[in-house]
Amino acid sequence: MLSTEQKEVILRKAGVTTPPFPRRRLPLQDGDQDGEASASHRQLVAGTGDSGDQAAVARRDEATDAWIKAVDKLYADYALARAAHSLREAEHARTRGAGRSGGTAAASRRGGSDPGPASGQAG
Repeated sequence: MLSTEQKEVILRKAGVTTPPFPRRRLPLQDGDQDGEASASHRQLVAGTGDSGDQAAVARRDEATDAWIKAVDKLYADYALARAAHSLREAEHARTRGAGRSGGTAAASRRGGSDPGPASGQAG
């Protein structure tokens, strides 16, 4: 089974506009050095800290869940459209093939040759 991230990549490569992924990381704050996470960021990731941090985590989780549902729906619609297109192409190929083989089968039932004037029979 494909992950949501894999589905999103497939959709983007197919030219489907996908919703942006919600931000997960907090921007660096004053005092952060060399990309090191701040104390508040470490608390947020660990699930500790005040209720404001926990509310932010809950909002981010809700946004992530909404993103997952949106991408999954887009991918389901995309897969359904591709399957329908493939079935239409297969049906078209089958009907074209039946038309060609029908003419060949009729010729073989007649004996494969035309007993017309070229066969030397006078009419």
